[in-house]
Amino acid sequence: MKSKIIVCLIVLGFAVQNTYSQKRQLKSTKVVFVVNEKSNKIEGLELFEKDRAEMLVKKYPKKKFFLGSVKGKYKIENNQITPYKGAIFTMYTDKKKLPGDMFLPGDMFLPGDMFSLDKSKFEVKEVNASQLIFNTL
Repeated sequence: MKSKIIVCLIVLGFAVQNTYSQKRQLKSTKVVFVVNEKSNKIEGLELFEKDRAEMLVKKYPKKKFFLGSVKGKYKIENNQITPYKGAIFTMYTDKKKLPGDMFLPGDMFLPGDMFSLDKSKFEVKEVNASQLIFNTL
């Protein structure tokens, strides 16, 4: 009887650990999309830090900034994000981070469209009124 209880506790411990690790993988990191004011093209991805908002405005003059998130693997160099293959980015077009024009045309991005940013290639997966979802190729 004692051995059955011990085995059950061990199995339960593994189940709880496995659930925790799956939860951890689903967490995302906040990012800021840097968008050109005139062409509305995404020109950069920066790690989101509240206290660096003013520095971003100085670093990228005449740009718009939108909040977003990344799920998957990436590396950070000089606070810029370079995603690995399979990373999923979500851009919240209704959550503007810094002052500026909110206009980001929806017809500019259609599902299946591809674009590149630095050395990474992206494919548009989903477009709706409040967000754009990109997949790293």
